[in-house]
Amino acid sequence: MHKILAPMLLIAGSIAAFPGCSNKAVYEAVQQSNKHECEKNQESVRERCMEQLGESYEDYERSRQEILDSKP
Repeated sequence: MHKILAPMLLIAGSIAAFPGCSNKAVYEAVQQSNKHECEKNQESVRERCMEQLGESYEDYERSRQEILDSKP
């Protein structure tokens, strides 16, 4: 999982530096990077890794908004 974090942060930081990029574009770029990292693993590890990537941007945004709304 730590192998995924570094490229994810690098991509997110790079994309966030461009003012025209949306949150969705950043999310999708990070997901694509993570998927690429998953594909480098052996089959059994790859399957578990890919399962963790299953959340769509819309589901992610809904969960994020619920957390933000629940804060005082």
